[in-house]
Amino acid sequence: MSQRTKTKSFTLIELLIVIAILGILIVASASVFVFFQKRSQLNNDTEKIINILRLAQSKTLACEDLSRYGVYFDANASPQQYILFKGDNFAGRDLNFDKTYNLSSEVEFYDIDLSGGSEAVSYTHLRAHETSLHLVCRLLLE
Repeated sequence: MSQRTKTKSFTLIELLIVIAILGILIVASASVFVFFQKRSQLNNDTEKIINILRLAQSKTLACEDLSRYGVYFDANASPQQYILFKGDNFAGRDLNFDKTYNLSSEVEFYDIDLSGGSEAVSYTHLRAHETSLHLVCRLLLE
């Protein structure tokens, strides 16, 4: 009589289950990666805005060109942007100096609340203008 030897192997169903589980894990990790990438972009844009506000304040306090400087937030532009300007206010600014910075496509100004109803922060030579700044940026979900 012939003797059959048993070989150990995986069945087709076991292989399909393993492939399905791996597929689910890959899709889940990809969505988490995209979220963290967008979150990183939000943090980068926030840091850029803070740095431009500090730059406007520094230029004013240093009396650069004997001028005042400020930052204007334009939520109506596409893409949304903020502008470093030279002048007492945004309406009376030196147009040749304007430096425009765009927000990334994943980020938007959600809430801009400056005292006085303006959308600009300007500084005086001795201290920040009597302006309180409340600016909220958020991620756009697609």
